[in-house]
Amino acid sequence: MPEKQLSIESADPLLLFGFNDVYLRKIEDAFPDAHIAARGTEVHLEGEEATLHKVERVFDEMLTLLDRNDHLTEEDVDTILALFDSEDASAAPPTETGRRDAILTTPDGEVIKPRSQNQEHLVQAATANDVVFAIGPAGTGKTYVAVAMAVAALNNHEVNRIVLSRPAVEAGEELGFLPGDFYEKVA
Repeated sequence: MPEKQLSIESADPLLLFGFNDVYLRKIEDAFPDAHIAARGTEVHLEGEEATLHKVERVFDEMLTLLDRNDHLTEEDVDTILALFDSEDASAAPPTETGRRDAILTTPDGEVIKPRSQNQEHLVQAATANDVVFAIGPAGTGKTYVAVAMAVAALNNHEVNRIVLSRPAVEAGEELGFLPGDFYEKVA
Protein backbone atom coordinates (compact mmCIF):
# COMPACT_ATOMS: atom_id res chain seq x y z
CA MET A 1 0.00 0.00 0.00
CA PRO A 2 1.46 3.43 -0.96
CA GLU A 3 2.76 5.73 1.78
CA LYS A 4 3.55 9.44 2.00
CA GLN A 5 5.28 11.58 4.58
CA LEU A 6 4.22 15.24 4.97
CA SER A 7 6.20 17.85 6.88
CA ILE A 8 4.21 20.60 8.62
CA GLU A 9 7.12 22.46 10.22
CA SER A 10 5.69 25.80 9.09
CA ALA A 11 2.59 25.41 11.29
CA ASP A 12 1.73 24.88 14.93
CA PRO A 13 0.28 21.33 15.12
CA LEU A 14 -2.35 22.48 17.65
CA LEU A 15 -3.66 25.09 15.21
CA LEU A 16 -3.50 22.72 12.23
CA PHE A 17 -5.03 19.63 13.87
CA GLY A 18 -7.34 21.48 16.25
CA PHE A 19 -7.85 21.03 19.97
CA ASN A 20 -7.81 17.31 20.77
CA ASP A 21 -7.11 16.67 17.05
CA VAL A 22 -10.70 17.53 16.09
CA TYR A 23 -9.69 18.70 12.56
CA LEU A 24 -7.51 15.63 12.05
CA ARG A 25 -10.47 13.38 12.97
CA LYS A 26 -12.63 15.22 10.44
CA ILE A 27 -10.07 14.42 7.73
CA GLU A 28 -9.93 10.77 8.83
CA ASP A 29 -13.74 10.58 8.71
CA ALA A 30 -13.81 12.15 5.24
CA PHE A 31 -11.20 9.70 3.92
CA PRO A 32 -11.84 6.36 5.67
CA ASP A 33 -9.61 4.50 3.17
CA ALA A 34 -6.55 6.47 4.31
CA HIS A 35 -4.58 5.84 7.48
CA ILE A 36 -3.34 9.16 8.92
CA ALA A 37 -0.84 9.34 11.78
CA ALA A 38 0.45 12.68 13.09
CA ARG A 39 3.61 12.83 15.18
CA GLY A 40 4.95 16.28 16.02
CA THR A 41 5.61 18.09 12.76
CA GLU A 42 5.28 14.97 10.58
CA VAL A 43 2.13 13.42 9.09
CA HIS A 44 2.34 9.83 7.85
CA LEU A 45 -0.24 8.84 5.21
CA GLU A 46 -1.04 5.34 4.01
CA GLY A 47 -3.66 4.30 1.46
CA GLU A 48 -4.54 4.34 -2.23
CA GLU A 49 -2.56 6.79 -4.37
CA ALA A 50 -5.61 8.85 -5.42
CA THR A 51 -6.83 9.12 -1.83
CA LEU A 52 -3.37 10.11 -0.58
CA HIS A 53 -3.22 12.82 -3.23
CA LYS A 54 -6.56 14.26 -2.03
CA VAL A 55 -5.49 14.12 1.63
CA GLU A 56 -2.22 15.84 0.77
CA ARG A 57 -4.12 18.59 -1.08
CA VAL A 58 -6.44 19.00 1.93
CA PHE A 59 -3.42 19.53 4.20
CA ASP A 60 -1.92 21.96 1.67
CA GLU A 61 -5.14 24.01 1.64
CA MET A 62 -5.31 23.96 5.44
CA LEU A 63 -1.68 25.12 5.71
CA THR A 64 -2.32 27.90 3.19
CA LEU A 65 -5.42 29.04 5.06
CA LEU A 66 -3.64 28.85 8.41
CA ASP A 67 -0.77 30.91 7.03
CA ARG A 68 -3.20 33.50 5.66
CA ASN A 69 -5.56 33.78 8.64
CA ASP A 70 -3.38 32.66 11.58
CA HIS A 71 -6.10 30.21 12.66
CA LEU A 72 -8.51 27.58 11.38
CA THR A 73 -12.13 26.96 12.27
CA GLU A 74 -14.24 23.83 11.93
CA GLU A 75 -16.14 25.67 9.20
CA ASP A 76 -12.87 26.21 7.29
CA VAL A 77 -12.00 22.52 7.52
CA ASP A 78 -15.52 21.48 6.48
CA THR A 79 -15.34 23.80 3.45
CA ILE A 80 -11.97 22.40 2.38
CA LEU A 81 -13.19 18.82 2.80
CA ALA A 82 -16.32 19.59 0.78
CA LEU A 83 -14.14 20.86 -2.06
CA PHE A 84 -12.23 17.58 -2.19
CA ASP A 85 -15.30 15.40 -1.78
CA SER A 86 -15.73 15.27 -5.55
CA GLU A 87 -14.00 12.64 -7.68
CA ASP A 88 -11.51 15.04 -9.28
CA ALA A 89 -9.52 16.83 -6.57
CA SER A 90 -7.44 18.69 -9.14
CA ALA A 91 -10.56 20.53 -10.32
CA ALA A 92 -11.31 21.89 -6.85
CA PRO A 93 -11.56 25.69 -6.82
CA PRO A 94 -9.63 27.78 -4.29
CA THR A 95 -11.30 27.99 -0.90
CA GLU A 96 -13.77 30.83 -0.46
CA THR A 97 -12.57 31.34 3.11
CA GLY A 98 -9.03 31.83 1.85
CA ARG A 99 -9.96 35.04 0.02
CA ARG A 100 -9.85 37.36 3.02
CA ASP A 101 -8.07 40.48 1.86
CA ALA A 102 -6.16 42.86 4.10
CA ILE A 103 -8.13 45.86 5.33
CA LEU A 104 -5.09 47.82 6.43
CA THR A 105 -1.35 47.47 6.91
CA THR A 106 -0.03 49.29 9.98
CA PRO A 107 3.17 51.38 9.87
CA ASP A 108 5.06 48.54 11.59
CA GLY A 109 3.93 46.06 8.91
CA GLU A 110 1.09 44.26 10.75
CA VAL A 111 -1.69 43.22 8.38
CA ILE A 112 -5.22 43.74 9.66
CA LYS A 113 -7.76 41.51 7.94
CA PRO A 114 -11.07 39.83 8.76
CA ARG A 115 -10.44 36.81 10.98
CA SER A 116 -13.87 35.22 10.72
CA GLN A 117 -16.64 34.86 8.20
CA ASN A 118 -18.81 37.32 10.15
CA GLN A 119 -16.05 39.93 10.11
CA GLU A 120 -15.77 39.37 6.37
CA HIS A 121 -19.54 39.96 6.05
CA LEU A 122 -19.12 43.17 8.07
CA VAL A 123 -16.38 44.39 5.70
CA GLN A 124 -18.53 43.60 2.65
CA ALA A 125 -21.58 45.32 4.16
CA ALA A 126 -19.58 48.41 5.16
CA THR A 127 -18.04 48.60 1.69
CA ALA A 128 -21.44 48.37 -0.01
CA ASN A 129 -23.44 50.65 2.33
CA ASP A 130 -23.12 54.08 3.93
CA VAL A 131 -24.45 52.96 7.32
CA VAL A 132 -24.11 49.50 8.88
CA PHE A 133 -25.40 48.32 12.26
CA ALA A 134 -23.39 45.40 13.63
CA ILE A 135 -24.68 43.54 16.66
CA GLY A 136 -23.12 40.57 18.35
CA PRO A 137 -21.25 39.31 21.39
CA ALA A 138 -18.53 41.42 22.97
CA GLY A 139 -15.00 40.72 21.81
CA THR A 140 -15.84 39.52 18.30
CA GLY A 141 -14.00 42.38 16.58
CA LYS A 142 -16.88 44.57 15.39
CA THR A 143 -15.32 47.85 16.54
CA TYR A 144 -11.79 46.75 15.63
CA VAL A 145 -12.77 45.98 12.03
CA ALA A 146 -14.83 49.19 11.77
CA VAL A 147 -11.94 51.36 13.01
CA ALA A 148 -9.48 49.57 10.70
CA MET A 149 -11.78 50.25 7.75
CA ALA A 150 -12.11 53.91 8.79
CA VAL A 151 -8.33 54.33 9.04
CA ALA A 152 -7.88 52.60 5.67
CA ALA A 153 -10.42 54.98 4.09
CA LEU A 154 -8.57 57.94 5.64
CA ASN A 155 -5.21 56.66 4.38
CA ASN A 156 -6.65 56.14 0.87
CA HIS A 157 -8.07 59.71 0.88
CA GLU A 158 -11.61 58.35 0.52
CA VAL A 159 -12.61 60.47 3.55
CA ASN A 160 -11.16 63.67 5.04
CA ARG A 161 -11.63 62.83 8.70
CA ILE A 162 -12.93 60.21 11.12
CA VAL A 163 -15.66 61.33 13.52
CA LEU A 164 -16.01 59.41 16.79
CA SER A 165 -19.27 59.77 18.70
CA ARG A 166 -20.28 58.92 22.22
CA PRO A 167 -22.85 56.19 22.86
CA ALA A 168 -26.46 57.31 23.16
CA VAL A 169 -27.73 56.82 26.71
CA GLU A 170 -31.28 57.16 28.00
CA ALA A 171 -32.09 58.71 31.38
CA GLY A 172 -31.32 56.37 34.26
CA GLU A 173 -29.36 53.93 32.10
CA GLU A 174 -25.95 52.73 33.28
CA LEU A 175 -23.01 54.08 31.30
CA GLY A 176 -20.69 51.23 32.09
CA PHE A 177 -16.96 51.72 32.17
CA LEU A 178 -16.63 54.94 30.19
CA PRO A 179 -14.20 57.31 31.97
CA GLY A 180 -15.47 60.48 33.63
CA ASP A 181 -18.54 61.51 35.58
CA PHE A 182 -22.10 61.57 34.23
CA TYR A 183 -21.81 65.05 32.68
CA GLU A 184 -18.52 64.26 30.93
CA LYS A 185 -19.98 61.07 29.51
CA VAL A 186 -23.07 62.68 27.95
CA ALA A 187 -21.69 66.15 27.12
